[in-house]
Amino acid sequence: LIGDLDAAAAKRRQTRRDSSEARTAWIFVFMHAPIYNSNVKHKPSREEPTVEMKNSMEDLFYKYRVNAVFSGHVHAYERFHRTYKGKRVDDAPFYITIGDAGNREKLYDQWPYLEPFSAFRNALFYGSGRLSLINDSMALWEWQPNAKNGTWDAFWIQNQNEVEEEEETQPKEDGENSSAVMGITIAASLTFGLFLIIIIVSLGIHKYYRRRRQSSTSTEEENTKDDLSSMAREEGDNDGRSVAQIEVINATNRLLKQWNRTTHV
Repeated sequence: LIGDLDAAAAKRRQTRRDSSEARTAWIFVFMHAPIYNSNVKHKPSREEPTVEMKNSMEDLFYKYRVNAVFSGHVHAYERFHRTYKGKRVDDAPFYITIGDAGNREKLYDQWPYLEPFSAFRNALFYGSGRLSLINDSMALWEWQPNAKNGTWDAFWIQNQNEVEEEEETQPKEDGENSSAVMGITIAASLTFGLFLIIIIVSLGIHKYYRRRRQSSTSTEEENTKDDLSSMAREEGDNDGRSVAQIEVINATNRLLKQWNRTTHV
C-alpha cells in the first residue's frame, strides 16, 4: 500500500469521475517501526531506517490524506494526535503504536518524557486494538488491556478523504462566481460611498453660499435703511420741505433772475 499511494490516489480520482455514486475508501498504513514514539526504546532518531522512512514517507502520508498509521516494534501501546512534522495538525494522520501483544522481552514501560502530541500511552498490560469502520465517514478505534475488562482508550476517526471529496465536488464556477460577486459588491459599496460623499459636499457648498447670500441681502437692507435715514434727515433740515419742492423753488428763482435781466435791458 505504501509503494502504491500515487497509483491508488489516481485510481480513486478516476473512479469518482466515472461514477457519481462512487465512495472514497479509507486509507490506513501499516508499518513495522513507528516514526513517532516517546518510549525510551527504539527512539526514531536513533534508528537510521526509521529516520529514512520518516523523511521519505511522512509527506506522502500527509499529501494523500492517510487516516491513520499503525506500527509495532515498540512493546507498548501509544496513540498520537494528528501529527505532521512533529506538530499537531488538524488534517494529518493519527499515529498508533500497537506493539503490546506479547514478547519474550516483555513490555517497555519506560517513558522518559511526554511528547506534546502524545494522547495516550500504556505499557503496564498487554493488550489489543480494534478498528471499526462505522460508515464512509467515521471509524472507531478502541484499545483494550488483556488483563482488564473494558476499553481504556477510544477515539473517533473522521475520514479525511470524505472531507477532500466534498471539497473537490464543489463546482469551480462557484468559487469564480463568489469572487465575481464579491468584486461587484465591493465596487458597488465604493460607488455608493463616493455618491454619499458627493451629496454631503454638495449640501455643504449649497449651505455655505446660501449663508453668504443671506448675509449680503442683510447688508444691502441695512445700507438702504441708512440711505433712507440720511434722506429723511436732509429733508428735515430744509424746514420740512421735500427735496422735490426745493428743486422747484430753485428753478423758479433762476427763471425770475433771468427775466429781471431781460426787463432791465
